[in-house]
Amino acid sequence: LKEALELPESDLPSATAMLEARFLAGDAGLYQTFMRDYAALVSSVTPEGLIQRLRQEQAARHSKFGDTIYLLEPDVKSGPGGIRDMCVGRWAAQARFGTGDPRALAARGEVAPRHADAFEAARDWLLKARAALHLVSGRKQDQLRFDLQEKIAAIMYGNVKEDPGRVRSELAPAVEALMRDYQLHAGTISRETERLLQRANTDPDR
Repeated sequence: LKEALELPESDLPSATAMLEARFLAGDAGLYQTFMRDYAALVSSVTPEGLIQRLRQEQAARHSKFGDTIYLLEPDVKSGPGGIRDMCVGRWAAQARFGTGDPRALAARGEVAPRHADAFEAARDWLLKARAALHLVSGRKQDQLRFDLQEKIAAIMYGNVKEDPGRVRSELAPAVEALMRDYQLHAGTISRETERLLQRANTDPDR
């Protein structure tokens, strides 16, 4: 127990993994003790605390992956507005409020219901897009490369029709819909994650 509570100070992936710990088997009392002590450890709002470390990791990752959602070949996992940003917001809320579920946060008054709905819709879309990426590439693949966009668009938007009289690829309207929706949902994740980080990092005495 002592080692488990010390590990997050030096290992951010372990810190976030422990936020989502769940009891499977064994000593339920030990599990409850750990979760209580761990929640107290990570909920504090300090310059070196978990929430600030999540923000620092996010900034470093964004600089590596383009720092904008408007890339022609975005990374749906690690890029700005991607799945990892979604996780950062949920982890910050979990550390501070005891839940990272958007609807539970809305019920507590920490986020607006419409923001919770938008966050969940964006999450679902990004996960579907990532699954389609893996499917068409036959391996782990998180970048929406040009050569994969038409294949993914055919899966997700196969019924989008071209305007009459325009000579283009048959799948061009579907690709446009894919990238338009990517930017829409990535923008939602970016905004809602920033809201959650700000909310979670507010001085509890205010």
